[in-house]
Amino acid sequence: MYDLIIFDLDGTLVPLDAHAPYALAKRKMQTLGVPWAIATNQGRVGLREWAEQDTGLYNWLTARGLNPATMPTPETVTQRLQNVVAQLDADQPIAMAAAYAYRNSLGIWNPPPRTLVGNPAWRHDWRKPAPGMLLHIIELAGVSAQNTLYVGDRSEDKAAAEAAGCSFQWANDFLRI
Repeated sequence: MYDLIIFDLDGTLVPLDAHAPYALAKRKMQTLGVPWAIATNQGRVGLREWAEQDTGLYNWLTARGLNPATMPTPETVTQRLQNVVAQLDADQPIAMAAAYAYRNSLGIWNPPPRTLVGNPAWRHDWRKPAPGMLLHIIELAGVSAQNTLYVGDRSEDKAAAEAAGCSFQWANDFLRI
């Protein structure tokens, strides 16, 4: 048994197929009886911020059919997390953390907004596969990493769990009833 379970969001708590029901996650969450949290990479927030500061990038994205103005903001991510928790009809999570840092295909990180330099959500070590976000949640919960399970659907999730020193389980295996 674990003292804390941390879930990835997209592909884990929220099915990648938007039409798939939350039924499995909902049933599992209602039977856990263990404190839980959400840790999610939301790099499009960072990409949007970067594009809004860099006209060249903004134009490059729009020329490829990507409209930065439709990408999420920190506020829309928070609202989305709250909506997911409501859909699950489970006890409130002890934390909901999101990483906004974005790294392009050349390995270049977006600069955080000037007013948010130092905010953990914008740090590179916060974004999975780095363990920063998971370690923060574990510390908030006051539990050990060894007694924490991270559930995810991507190799970045598995690598983050390993780097944080906690157990990992694939979403499909965990949600199997």
